[in-house]
Amino acid sequence: MIKNILKYNLPSFCTSNFDVLKIVIKFAKYHDLPVLIESTSNQVNQHGGYSGLRPMQFTKKVNKLAKLLKLKKKSLMIGGDHLGPLPWKKLSTKKALNESVILIKECLKAKYKKIHIDTAIICNNEKKIDRNTAVERCSKILDSFTKKELVQIVLDEDWCGINMSEKVVESWLELERS
Repeated sequence: MIKNILKYNLPSFCTSNFDVLKIVIKFAKYHDLPVLIESTSNQVNQHGGYSGLRPMQFTKKVNKLAKLLKLKKKSLMIGGDHLGPLPWKKLSTKKALNESVILIKECLKAKYKKIHIDTAIICNNEKKIDRNTAVERCSKILDSFTKKELVQIVLDEDWCGINMSEKVVESWLELERS
């Protein structure tokens, strides 16, 4: 799979529509390509999102479809896109970020392989947001996770300027200790 990823671009299919996912998986199988299927925080979350699915249910349903269509297990990755306060933007920042942490933890338990944290959302008690606020929110969210959980997380580079890897996590944890 690594060779395929390096050889080709890896598109991300961000949908909870299983008719669309069926086509995507068939295409990936036919062309022997890896596939990254993602859900957004609005589509799938701890309250069911607009799809009615929680992260573990989404993972099981996608895996079941992939197995039915005989996609190689190693060719499938599931991820979460724009996980942050968006679905809860009508709440206070504190409540919205707490909901974000719960969602991200559920995604990690559901074996999501790619986590994209997006904290650049104006919440109910705010008039505007800037880069520093988004970075501070990322830091607050990251403080809620163990090192093992952190290595699974990819931050939004546009806002946070960080792409997580084992080495970056180590550096970040070292800074936090000092």
